[in-house]
Amino acid sequence: MAKTSAMQVRVNHEARERATKILENLGLSMGDAVNVFLKQVEIHNGLPFSVTLEPKSDILSARQEVELMEAGVVPRNSKSVSEFFAEVYANE
Repeated sequence: MAKTSAMQVRVNHEARERATKILENLGLSMGDAVNVFLKQVEIHNGLPFSVTLEPKSDILSARQEVELMEAGVVPRNSKSVSEFFAEVYANE
């Protein structure tokens, strides 16, 4: 049997409760989930997911607007995505 050691961490109470319910539905304990996470850190030689800063919402909105225009979803003559969708829903 593998040698184990105790670990004590502080976490947000509500987040822990929500995660515990999800893990129970998966048939995992919190300890099982932590062990899976630690194994993945070992396998990836780092965090097993990307950690990035989110772009500011106005930059993200501008990028999304350009992408929608380039895809032809939003006509280039629309002033903004919001105005486009307001016009679409007004015509329903």
